[in-house]
Amino acid sequence: MGGSIRIAFSPYKLSFDITTSGEHIIAIKAFGCRINTFGQLHHIQKKEVWWGPGSWRTKGENWSYEYQFWEQGILKSPELLKALETND
Repeated sequence: MGGSIRIAFSPYKLSFDITTSGEHIIAIKAFGCRINTFGQLHHIQKKEVWWGPGSWRTKGENWSYEYQFWEQGILKSPELLKALETND
């Protein structure tokens, strides 16, 4: 089993060599914040100046009956691309 490599910042690319044939496993562990669990899920405004007790008391045009989830985590399927071999 190989070691772990961390990709935390854009462009989220990783190069690695596979030297043996057969099946290989790539495991992805992603972390997000707790806004979609404990946040103000009915509040429509994503660009509030301040999040606090007042932002929980949403009404009027800032209120939504549907949950307003924040995009986070893996938002696109990972792609594995084989690099072309060069004869240098």
